[in-house]
Amino acid sequence: MPVPLPVIPTGTQVRWAPSARLFGARYLGGGAPWRLVKLSGIAIDAVARWQRGGDVRSGEEALARTLCDAGLLLASYEIATPTVDIVIPYAGHPRDAERLATQCAGHDVTLVRDGVGQAARHENLVNLEENRGPGAARNAGAARGERDLILFLDDDVTVDDIDHLVNTLASHFIDPTVSAVAPRIVGSDDPSTRGRFERDHSPLDLGALSARVHPQGAVAYVPSAALMVRRSHFTGFDETLRTGEDVDFIWRLIAGGSTVIYDARICVRHRARSSWSTWLSQRVSYGQSASALATRHPEAYAALRLDATLTGGLVSMALAPLRSVLGIWSTLERRYVRQLPDDPEVARELARFAMWHHSRGLARGLMRSYLPLVMLALIPKRTRRLATLIIGLSFAGRVSSPRDLRDVPLMIADDAAYSTGVWRGVWRAKSLAAVRPAITWPSERRALKSE
Repeated sequence: MPVPLPVIPTGTQVRWAPSARLFGARYLGGGAPWRLVKLSGIAIDAVARWQRGGDVRSGEEALARTLCDAGLLLASYEIATPTVDIVIPYAGHPRDAERLATQCAGHDVTLVRDGVGQAARHENLVNLEENRGPGAARNAGAARGERDLILFLDDDVTVDDIDHLVNTLASHFIDPTVSAVAPRIVGSDDPSTRGRFERDHSPLDLGALSARVHPQGAVAYVPSAALMVRRSHFTGFDETLRTGEDVDFIWRLIAGGSTVIYDARICVRHRARSSWSTWLSQRVSYGQSASALATRHPEAYAALRLDATLTGGLVSMALAPLRSVLGIWSTLERRYVRQLPDDPEVARELARFAMWHHSRGLARGLMRSYLPLVMLALIPKRTRRLATLIIGLSFAGRVSSPRDLRDVPLMIADDAAYSTGVWRGVWRAKSLAAVRPAITWPSERRALKSE
């Protein structure tokens, strides 16, 4: 595993991570996992200059490294022409793999037939005897090459400019702590209802905001449908996993001290499933992988991440009579003010920010992993308001205009299929690990850090 750099080199271009924001003039919040950093001295001026992009000056190198490692800054580097092996696994008809190999012209490409379908017409073909799964196919393709970087691409991906993709992703590897980088994966131009939904709500699309990947961050993993990896840090995909093998791989890298970057500035396109049945099966399989991931990565995986104070306040306000809601909120605010007694306005702003974001995350987690319980909570009058609030918050940010309302039935079907997979996995594994929440108690909160 890489040894972290002590500093970010002078002259490196850095910019705020999209999750970063100022509270007042002296507190920078964001990162992965989320934290609040108190700025002082040189840090205040440097961080202000870096908001929209700026260089690291003499004396700021250690600060830049600390904020990059916290996920509060993102660094940009330039690189000479990189050396990359491209690996494209496929199972079935080879037409898509051959098409993608043509889009990657000018680079060394290995196709891997995963035991199913015809052999592709390609000069560098690995032909597996039996279908061993995507992890095994990628491992076999990676073993064929020897270049410093490996770019894994699934055969249902479309790349518009392979040189731009390779150069952009490879630039991150100037930092020797970086082990893997992934681009944004967006839906294809399919005009069907299914294709349109995938463009707006694909589970592979992790959003338009770049980030340092962390299990407790805004971007908790990256898929291997398009993933560049440093060969010297490539430990291989777990071949026993048919789904979730990419999440397992990424979390093993991070647990070993590596940096993984999601770079949303560069995109590839991903084709939707060809039928509604395969579309639903895909979602179920994603949910079913949760049990294996929870068992392998108990520190990284959580069906829900609950802040005891915020969750208690939210539930109390949802269940209490309306006349009591303001009193409950005032009590919650006072807890934040006690933590920042010198900046009460910042504390109140932080309380509002924390409640909004925690509520949305809580609602999404409940809808994804505990959908049957949310539906049952609609029946009793006492819990109906809470369940309605959860459903409404789960759509916040996904339904921003009347046009988006047409997608709500498919959003619910998506959540229902994923939740079905989660509980099917729980049943087969005879373990509740996949639905066990992670609770942060007040005594366990990350302490305020000064820079």
